[in-house]
Amino acid sequence: MNDVRIARVTGACGLACVALSVGQFPLWLGDYPSFYDGPGFARHLLAIKNIAFTRILMDYVRYQDVGADQRSSNPRRMFRQAGLSR
Repeated sequence: MNDVRIARVTGACGLACVALSVGQFPLWLGDYPSFYDGPGFARHLLAIKNIAFTRILMDYVRYQDVGADQRSSNPRRMFRQAGLSR
């Protein structure tokens, strides 16, 4: 991989992280009962289970998949610049 490709992959992964973060923000908005109202909060969680699952999946993709691509491309570039790779 050359330096231009590594920079593009890192930039694309960074933009994907930002897009997932911005896309997830509206899912956190809404009216919810107090945490101290146990039965009311349980009903609320049951009502929003699909939204909560979507938030969990978006977090997973953002931190694991996209972040792993971004983290794996930067060390390659550093090793390349240091002359440690073939």
